[in-house]
Amino acid sequence: MLYETNWLAIVLALIASIVLGMLWYGPLFGKKWMKLQGYSQKQINNAKMKEMTSVYIIMTISSLLTVYIFGFLMSLVGTIGVIGGVMLGFWVWLGFIATYSTGSVLWEGKPWELWFLNNSYQFIIFLLVGAILGYFG
Repeated sequence: MLYETNWLAIVLALIASIVLGMLWYGPLFGKKWMKLQGYSQKQINNAKMKEMTSVYIIMTISSLLTVYIFGFLMSLVGTIGVIGGVMLGFWVWLGFIATYSTGSVLWEGKPWELWFLNNSYQFIIFLLVGAILGYFG
């Protein structure tokens, strides 16, 4: 078997991702994100009144898949330890997330400030996930 899944590491990285996302897009930068997205408080309140359970379930599954695949990638390239996990997190973020997400600015007209806010979160997540998986790997 190529990849031995350490489910404790996967779950801890998933929890870290969810908690950071709640803080990042909540009390830390939630109002800034709303403004940059062009959302009003009324729109946010209306969204909260809708069925949010399915949104959270899908987002959790998506995050779980990302964390699991990141661990699989670490195994494929032979990444070892916390430093190795953080380095891989940086390169994955730079090569895939940061570059790919520029389309939201170039084609959708989103502001660079929103790109920076979202990508700062993704940057930290990939470093954190890499560190957690590297620690337990």
